[in-house]
Amino acid sequence: MASQRWIQLAAAVSEYVFIGLLAWKKKADLTYKKVVLLLLLGFYVAFSMEATLTISGIRPIDWSVFYFNDLVEINTGVPVLYLLSWMFRTGWLREKISLIRQKLKATR
Repeated sequence: MASQRWIQLAAAVSEYVFIGLLAWKKKADLTYKKVVLLLLLGFYVAFSMEATLTISGIRPIDWSVFYFNDLVEINTGVPVLYLLSWMFRTGWLREKISLIRQKLKATR
């Protein structure tokens, strides 16, 4: 289990490094402020879920699990969800799919 946590931590860090690089290159409508807001949003969502479970007595108070769940597990998916929403909002994905279709038609 501990080795899986290191893998998940590496995945979360690499995703935030990736969107940080996108913000640096000014791609995908990202700024450093948005990257920090995404991190805080993920933390807020996870904190509210964990706090509800802890207050109601469903989950015992274990701060190491609490921190890991808040800072890593939820934030692993936040950059991916942002990039997917950006792809659909801007039509970037539709454009790439149509280019692939054109290339496939040209090779036939």
